[in-house]
Amino acid sequence: MIQTGTFDELLTISSSFNYLLEDIHQQEKEKFTHRMNIRRRQSIKPLTSIEDENEDGFLIDTENFETIEKGSVKWNIYISYLQEGVHVIFGIFILIFIFGFRQTTSIIYSWWLAKWSDDENYRYRHQNNCTKIINQQINIIHSMNNTEWNEYRNSRFYFYCG
Repeated sequence: MIQTGTFDELLTISSSFNYLLEDIHQQEKEKFTHRMNIRRRQSIKPLTSIEDENEDGFLIDTENFETIEKGSVKWNIYISYLQEGVHVIFGIFILIFIFGFRQTTSIIYSWWLAKWSDDENYRYRHQNNCTKIINQQINIIHSMNNTEWNEYRNSRFYFYCG
């Protein structure tokens, strides 16, 4: 350690500290300039010919010239843009399909449980004169003996599990 002090004191007293700050500032400026040059080169298309003749007939060095195209965008650019975007659209479509399949499965799952629960209620519900059974399936369930009922219920359970 050469010197100690606050930032302002070191700026006024130490020339080596000033040199260090200037050096750091210069390096950051060079890095920024280098990054900007790279970006500029990527966005501007260079001419392919090295020498060209201008309107007056003089040869000019076009190696250092760059052009920026203005005007309408060609259709092949749109097509390539869409082709690259199809991968994203396909991914979104797959996600929507998976979500829809999951929701459909959940709805069927809930419906099946409700139907199974209703069958249990129909089986053990007491019928009286006020009860009017219209549905043929309910009559079949209610008229089953215990063995038939157990087989019917087990088949429903196995279908639900598998």
